[in-house]
Order: sequence, then structure tokens, then C-alpha cells
Amino acid sequence: MSTVQALEVTVTAPVASFRNPLYAGVQVGLPCPPPATVGGLLAAAAGGWDAVDPGLRFAMAFHARGQGVDLETYHPLDATGKKADPTPREREFLADVTLTVWLVHDPDQRVVTDLDLWQRRLRRPVWPLRLGRSQDLVGVR
Repeated sequence: MSTVQALEVTVTAPVASFRNPLYAGVQVGLPCPPPATVGGLLAAAAGGWDAVDPGLRFAMAFHARGQGVDLETYHPLDATGKKADPTPREREFLADVTLTVWLVHDPDQRVVTDLDLWQRRLRRPVWPLRLGRSQDLVGVR
């Protein structure tokens, strides 16, 4: 039996928002980022999905110190695809968030995760790292 190794990454942001895609027409928030959002953050660090091994395994923990509701301008399209009038919408947000991600390297698995490569990628990401909306930039340590 071998030992599983992991790279621990802490991602922080003053504000983050994760929209629940199951609700159309309203902005219902999720209490934590979905795995696809974390995968997107990793793909941004690596330079795109092609640079991320499909077998990459990660674990995550998330904490927010607060929550609230903000007004955001929504720019809808009408049925023909043309811009309709902008409208304000309430959007839930989380405040002072911390996401801890562990990238897992298990020698017993067929997928080899180069933890040193991921450490370099996260220190110097190819694209800006975000959580949720495009304006929700993050810090990494």
C-alpha cells in the first residue's frame, strides 16, 4: 500500500457568487463552488482544458464568513436573440471566502499527477483565476 500525496492550495476572495444552473430566470446561489468551477479555475491556471489531464483528482473544502444579496444589471436577450432592456436583478453572494483544494497524486492509480507542475501553474497562472463571476478574482497561496 502506498502513500497518497497531495498539493494543498488555498484560494481566497473577498466576494464570490455561484449561480445554480437549475433555476432559469432567477439568480439562486449555491453555498459552495461546484466541482466544475474548481475544474475551470485549474484549467485557467494550466492554460486551457487541453492542459488538464481528464483523470485529475482533487478534493476541496469551502468556507464563507458571510453572505448577502446584491443588485446586478442583467442584460437579457429577447426571443430573436436581440438585446432587450437591461434590468436589475438580485444576486446572492458569499463574503470572505476560502477554498482549499488538494490535488491528489496516488501512485496506485494509472493517472500520474505532477504536483510540482501544478504548483508552478498555480503560482504563475496562464489566465486570471476566478471563482464564479468574471469579476470575482482570487488570491492563491
